[in-house]
Amino acid sequence: MRPVRGRCRTKGTGTDMFRRERIIYRTGKDHSRELKLAVCALTACVIVLLIVLLLPRIGGMHTGRSFAAGEETGAAEAAAPAAETSAADTDGTPAGLRALLSTQGASLVRSGLSAYFEPVNEEFANVLIADVENFLNVRAAADEEGEIVGYLYRGDSGEIIEQEGNWYHITSGNVDGWVAGDYVAVGNDAAELAAEICDVRAVIQTDGLNVREDASGEADVLCTVSTGERYIVLDQTEDGWVQIEYADDGSTGYVSADYVELSMDLGTALTVEEAEAIAEAEREAARQAAEAAAAAEAAAAAEAQAAAQAQAAPQPTQQAPTSANYDEVYLLACICRVEAINYEGMIAVANCVINRVNHPSYPNTITEVIYQPGQFAVGSRFQSYLANGPGSTAIDAANAALGGQNLIGGLLNFGATWAGHTGFVVGDNAFY
Repeated sequence: MRPVRGRCRTKGTGTDMFRRERIIYRTGKDHSRELKLAVCALTACVIVLLIVLLLPRIGGMHTGRSFAAGEETGAAEAAAPAAETSAADTDGTPAGLRALLSTQGASLVRSGLSAYFEPVNEEFANVLIADVENFLNVRAAADEEGEIVGYLYRGDSGEIIEQEGNWYHITSGNVDGWVAGDYVAVGNDAAELAAEICDVRAVIQTDGLNVREDASGEADVLCTVSTGERYIVLDQTEDGWVQIEYADDGSTGYVSADYVELSMDLGTALTVEEAEAIAEAEREAARQAAEAAAAAEAAAAAEAQAAAQAQAAPQPTQQAPTSANYDEVYLLACICRVEAINYEGMIAVANCVINRVNHPSYPNTITEVIYQPGQFAVGSRFQSYLANGPGSTAIDAANAALGGQNLIGGLLNFGATWAGHTGFVVGDNAFY
C-alpha cells in the first residue's frame, strides 16, 4: 500500500487567475498545436515574399499599357503614367508598397514566428509534473522492467536531467531515476496542470503583517503573520489583496499582495523507503485509532449497562417480618458472616436467603435453603463460626433482615464482584 499525498487539489478547482503567469515554451509530447502554428507562420512568410516578387512585374505591365494608350489618345494623358512610374524605386517596387512592407511586413513575420516560439518561463523550463490519479513509479533505468526506486504522486514535480526516447531522467527529493513520458506533463502542459491541481501558497515577506477580515485596509485585523510563513491562497483581488487560509480550523482572511510572494506548492518524489515509512505510520495510526474507538465503544457500553442497572436497581424497602427461632437466626448470622464483609452486605445476603424461603422454587425453611447443595459456602469457615459465634454485627444484620429491612428487592442470586459477577452491588457481592 502506498501513502496518498495531499498537496494537490482535484481537477476543476478555480486557479485560472494564476495560469496567465505560467505561459512557457512547450516541450511536451503532443506538438500538433505547434506544428499548425509553424505552418501558418511559414505560409505568411511565403505570401509576403510572393507579394514582394510579383508586384514589380504587375506595376511594369500597368505602366506599359498606359504608354500605349497615350500614343492613341494623346500626349497629355500619357504623362500621367510616367509620373506614377517615376515615384517607384529603382528595383521596380512601388514606394507605397515598400512603405507598407517596411512597417507591417516584418511585424507580420515576427508575429507568425512568435506564435510558435512562445516565451520561456524558467520555472518550468526543465520541470515535469506527474499527471496520474495516484502515483507514478520512478525506475532505476529507462525501462518498464527497471527497479522501482521511488514514487511521484499526482502533482509532484521533478527536474529533467535528460530524455531517452519516451523516458525522462529526473531528480526529485531524494529520488534519482526515470519516468515514462506517457504519464507526465512537461513545459506548458506542466504549468497548466500545476495551476489546475496544485495549491498556491502565499509566502509572507515581512513580520507583523495584518490579516484582515475583508479586502480593505480599513477592515478589522484578525491576527498577524510573520516572514517565511506559508499559507494556502484561496483568491486574489484586482485591487491588491490575497485571501489566505491562516488557521487549521479553516479560518480565512486577507493580506496585502505587496508583502507576499505567490508560489506553486509542488511536491517531490518519495523513495521506496520513505513511502513505506509513511505507509507504516499511517497503518499504526489507523490501528491506534481502531483501538481507541473499540475502547470508547466498550466504555460507552459499560456506562450504558451501569445506567440501566442503576435505573433497574431495587430500592431499600421495609417488608413484613419473617418469623425465625433462635437456631435459625444464629444459622443465618453465620452464613452472612461467611458471604459478606460489611453490615449492608450481610443484610443483603440475609435478604437473599429469605427471598428463597418465600419462593416456590426453593425450600421453605432458612435451614434447608442454607444447606441446599452447591448454593452457600457451608465449609470450614462456616463451621468455625457455628462453633465460635458469628459476632454481633452478623447477628444484628440477620435480625434486621428478618425484621423486614430489604436492600435487594426480590433478587435470588449473588456472586462475588472480585470473581467477575455483575448486577446490583451491595458490599462485595453483585445480586441478580
